[in-house]
Amino acid sequence: MFLPLKFWKKFANLKRFIKRFRNLIHMWRNKSFDYFKNKPVVIVLSLGSQGSSDEVARQAFLKNFHVHIFSPEFPVLEASFSHSWTKVDTLKDFDKALSVARSLKPVAILVELKNRLLPMQCYLADALELRSIGELAAKTSNSKIALRQSLDIEQIKSVPWIKLEDFNSQSDFTFPGVIKPDLGTSSKGVRFVNCKEDIFNNKINKLSDIVNDISVGENFLLEGYVKGKQFDFEGVAIDGSYKLLCIVQEHYESLPPYFLPSCFYFNPPISENDYNLMWSNTKSALKALGVRNGAWHLEQRKDVNGIPRIIDYANRMGYNRLISQASGVSFSGTYVDIMTNTDKGVETLKPKTILKILALDKESIERMKIFVSDYPQYVLSKSFRSFEFSYHEYFGFVVLTFDNLDLQSQLLNKYKLVPKGMVI
Repeated sequence: MFLPLKFWKKFANLKRFIKRFRNLIHMWRNKSFDYFKNKPVVIVLSLGSQGSSDEVARQAFLKNFHVHIFSPEFPVLEASFSHSWTKVDTLKDFDKALSVARSLKPVAILVELKNRLLPMQCYLADALELRSIGELAAKTSNSKIALRQSLDIEQIKSVPWIKLEDFNSQSDFTFPGVIKPDLGTSSKGVRFVNCKEDIFNNKINKLSDIVNDISVGENFLLEGYVKGKQFDFEGVAIDGSYKLLCIVQEHYESLPPYFLPSCFYFNPPISENDYNLMWSNTKSALKALGVRNGAWHLEQRKDVNGIPRIIDYANRMGYNRLISQASGVSFSGTYVDIMTNTDKGVETLKPKTILKILALDKESIERMKIFVSDYPQYVLSKSFRSFEFSYHEYFGFVVLTFDNLDLQSQLLNKYKLVPKGMVI
């Protein structure tokens, strides 16, 4: 029996209401403990229901910091791991944020997964002379146009691109291509285009299904499409020195005109030559994009000539919990250590293979249920509830781990869990 997405949204709202009440009590309890009154303060930036920073708050709490949240609404998810909060528009109210921050005298300004919070992190950290990601990194993390321009300046292999507003029938551009919002993540608003006519149709429609989403914005660009495996490099930076924690192979279903992620493969098999080539490319790109401190996430694909091309990036964490599981090192904990200047170096990695497979249809969920019942020993987590991601409905997911890659391939193919076009 499948319950509709509408039901799960109402269920999530009810859970959120219960969490709000419970976590408000937790915050009051935390604040009342004398133990934390003289502890150094960290400010954690949040977007509330539009994007929490609960894992970073939890790690800072466990490291005995006094955790203060800046959020435009009560920080439901962070409250259990914080001592106080201030209502602040973390995207716009820079003056109020700085005024409150000066009174708190924090040792660090922290973020988690949202690119849009990076300008506030940079502004506050620079003003208070704390560890900052820097203006260039904040800019290139929030604008694909700025990203492309920075890579072009340093002559780092990117992709052909042009601002969509500058594209016309005389433009020198080789198709196929991809339309992307200048701002946005998680494949939101990304569309495959075969020819110029597709571009003009999209212009006429004004990309009406996404143009009003504040997380996407109003500006778009056209990029050349790179066909090939996509690898995300995930790591941390300390004063311009880069440490890799994990490589993630992302797979996207071919459902034109959209790109829908269907599988994330953590620590996939990769040749030494490919690793060296892409890791060198990653470090050069991070430097060009202004990455100095904090967590980073960089995506690239190898073209038909074997040249890695930078697809996207941000100076923040990606898949922080799964990266921690796959690397054996707390991604959020390492980030907190770095930003609070208490870093002792990254712990020794203990990598393991993890697969997160998403269900794009009801048939996939039924196969997942059977697999989970037959082989629970390989299941790290699962959900058979519908959810929305990148404007599309998914029917659930499973997170799996195997010690034996041959067995992994055998079972996933047997139960038809390998996404279309992907080889495992």
